[in-house]
Amino acid sequence: MRQLYKKILLAGVVSIISLNASAWSKKGHQITAYIAKRHLSAEAYAQVDKILNGNSIVYYAAWLDTVAKDEEYSYTSTWHYINVDKGESYEERSSLSYTDAVTALYAMVDSLKSESTTAAGREFALKVITHVVGDIHQPLHCGRASDLGGNKIYINFLGNRKKLHSFWDYDIVENAHDWSYYQWQQSIDTLSDEEEAEIMAGTIDDWAKETVNVVSGVYDAFPNNATVTMNDVVTWTPTVERQLLHGGLRLAALLNTIFASSSEIETIEYEIKNEDKTVYNILGIPVGNLYEKGELLSGLYITGNGRKVLVK
Repeated sequence: MRQLYKKILLAGVVSIISLNASAWSKKGHQITAYIAKRHLSAEAYAQVDKILNGNSIVYYAAWLDTVAKDEEYSYTSTWHYINVDKGESYEERSSLSYTDAVTALYAMVDSLKSESTTAAGREFALKVITHVVGDIHQPLHCGRASDLGGNKIYINFLGNRKKLHSFWDYDIVENAHDWSYYQWQQSIDTLSDEEEAEIMAGTIDDWAKETVNVVSGVYDAFPNNATVTMNDVVTWTPTVERQLLHGGLRLAALLNTIFASSSEIETIEYEIKNEDKTVYNILGIPVGNLYEKGELLSGLYITGNGRKVLVK
């Protein structure tokens, strides 16, 4: 199935014109990327620096939006979102004939990890991953296909008629706090190691599914033709903070896993050595017991004797 997705992705097969291709403001993407940068492992940091020729992921955080109107990148227009209609579950969402954000992310991860990918291909994949992980944490980018992720819903905000989608892309971030991306990171990236580890666990699908659950509340709170006040912005600011923080931490977790030395990674079996009893996440935080493998989510771990193991 992954190979089929990859063929669709690389062929750039798109059946619709995207109306919800951008996500978060430029600052929003920079916030997510800067949080991720602060949590990169030394190995991941070095690899990112090499691939981007000394530029940080913050520099390219909004790149995919910037080039969206270029014909050369038109095939990426649907890579910014995934739709789940009302009444559908994430797992049972309607079959799509275009490449969505989740499919694009899995393909770019495969590309970035592949030894056969060219330097230009690795740079492209890293830029896409940096951007699209942020995208899948903007609630309306996991919205309903029937209203094009909130593009058919209009609200009145500060005397202006706006699409609900663009309000969540831009206005709510810019009005939540008058902070630079550095100040955002300093103010919201304050969780304990244990809390960070919990957020960084899981898969790309798990993260997108979580946002689908968030967006259901957004739809309830912002019906068509609603008048939105600054008090509404205040009410939803904690959600904005959480989504930006989660996106940043998970981007770091994804890159740390991709750039972990593959020669040192083993796939664990059910028969575990005694010294491997306690395992730690990539930040060195104890997270579980390999004798109780069912409690561990898929991901990269470090055992008590220093082995790197990959739980699939």
